[in-house]
Amino acid sequence: MDAPKSRLVLHFDLDKTITMRGEIFEKGVEEALVRNIVNTMAWGRIEQRQKDKKDKTLINVWISGYDGLSSECPDESLINYKYPIDYS
Repeated sequence: MDAPKSRLVLHFDLDKTITMRGEIFEKGVEEALVRNIVNTMAWGRIEQRQKDKKDKTLINVWISGYDGLSSECPDESLINYKYPIDYS
């Protein structure tokens, strides 16, 4: 006699939406999602600048290098705004 096969049954409720909230997502997942999308579509470069006139410390600053948003990199010298966040 063959052993009964195990199976996994998943039930999904497609009518409901789960919304997560917390300190990181003060205004909810929707805002975090929009920020993430915009961050990957804004293109620029990292430049070193003086922190201010009194403090001569150099800091890295992201400078926009493209007017508008694009899912494709408009110039190979540019990086998206999210890149330094993901790889720092």
